[in-house]
Amino acid sequence: MSEDLPDRMLSPDGQTGGWFAFPPDGSRPDDDDASWEGPRDGSLIRFMAEISVDVPLWGPDGLIFNDGDELVAEWGISEDLAADIVRWGRTSSDGLQSPELDAEAARLVRALAEHTDHRFRFVYQP
Repeated sequence: MSEDLPDRMLSPDGQTGGWFAFPPDGSRPDDDDASWEGPRDGSLIRFMAEISVDVPLWGPDGLIFNDGDELVAEWGISEDLAADIVRWGRTSSDGLQSPELDAEAARLVRALAEHTDHRFRFVYQP
């Protein structure tokens, strides 16, 4: 393919319209990491295992964090607690339950509540 691809798809009659890789005026959205807004204070946060999820914290809008570093950066959680949560997430993502995993989840939920000054309502959902 020797010709350059257009920056937008044209309708069959050759008029612009259809899908744009960026807005028609050529502007680009700002890449602003500072605009992240986590769950509101008082939100219910579910501690729940899922395949391939390292930080098993689920808010009203879904998964909250992708990795332990985000948890530390956004909520000020200690690195040790974040590591324990990631370890639990990886261990429990196979879907098997055990009394040991349930007890560890309960401990982690209590620790999360304390480390966030009880801003959220954490529950373990096996």
